[in-house]
Amino acid sequence: MDTSALVKLLIAEAGTLQTQAAVREAEVVGTSILSYAELRAAIASARRANRVAPERYSSLIVEVNSLWHSLLRIVIDEDLVLRAGDLAERFGLRGYDAMQLALGLTSARRATLNWRGGTPTCRTQPDRSIIRSLPASRAHFSVGSPHSGE
Repeated sequence: MDTSALVKLLIAEAGTLQTQAAVREAEVVGTSILSYAELRAAIASARRANRVAPERYSSLIVEVNSLWHSLLRIVIDEDLVLRAGDLAERFGLRGYDAMQLALGLTSARRATLNWRGGTPTCRTQPDRSIIRSLPASRAHFSVGSPHSGE
């Protein structure tokens, strides 16, 4: 999951119900280890924007840490960074978005790439061998880093 989805698990906003449903249906929910810093920054930003009451902030940080420990935390390596660079260039993504997409595509044997409003969304299914991308006009992805020969 990317950070915006993690925030939806902690702060009620548009997409919260759908995100909660997706997490309930998932066998495993994972994210990049980089997401922790971005999640804490997003929660602090929500506090500054008065989307989180000051008296709730401390308990929300406890919830952040509890959520964090429930996630599969994926370590970043150079092959993943190189793959993310390729995705960023190919699809015009911001660097961090490309990292999250590369994680999703690499961490599962099967991943489906959907495009909604120009934003890629990766849904993964474990123990499968084929990757599909939607719509058909988008490129086909393979598992493993394009730089590792996998």
